[in-house]
Amino acid sequence: MKHFSVKQEVEWSAKLPPSWAQFGDPLPESDPSTQAVQAILDRLKAAIPDNPGYPFKLYVIKNKEMNAMALPGGTVVVLTGLLEQADSPEEVAGF
Repeated sequence: MKHFSVKQEVEWSAKLPPSWAQFGDPLPESDPSTQAVQAILDRLKAAIPDNPGYPFKLYVIKNKEMNAMALPGGTVVVLTGLLEQADSPEEVAGF
């Protein structure tokens, strides 16, 4: 399996159309749901012993589906349906 550098992943990801766009528009950074998920992401980032340089960009999408995904280049997408069904921040992080 060929491995790509973080730089290559970030550059490659920036050239692609956003694959999450099919689910809807992202909520603004000021939205309470986005802020809550950002706090979870910040905790996870702090737990990475040697982050190789991923920039981590968060998108919280208003969508009833219960889903989340991590994409190449550090993109994290969380659908609000997951937030509505989860009982705790740990459950969101584990999804």
